[in-house]
Amino acid sequence: MTTFKTGDMVICKKHSVAQKLVFDSKGMRIENYIDDYFFNREAVIEYTHKERMDERFKNDLHEEFKDKEEYGIRFLDSNETLAWLKAEELVLKVPKEQFMGLA
Repeated sequence: MTTFKTGDMVICKKHSVAQKLVFDSKGMRIENYIDDYFFNREAVIEYTHKERMDERFKNDLHEEFKDKEEYGIRFLDSNETLAWLKAEELVLKVPKEQFMGLA
């Protein structure tokens, strides 16, 4: 499994099966659909689970947090953030070291 670092450019693979209410001439019904709003969008890793937990709670709880391979990302196209994505929901596009060299 890939481990990501803060600053890596990734492609998000997150999608889910959801339900929606449909009202039409036949009445009301529930339809399943694939919610792919986040799917195939470029993003940058903003923080890892361990970094965020250490930053927020270390002084209060005085404990060391384990790395859970969960990440917070910021989408490049809309500047939206999405937290606690699992590593299998992301694909590495450009590592931080190469990404910084592109600028």
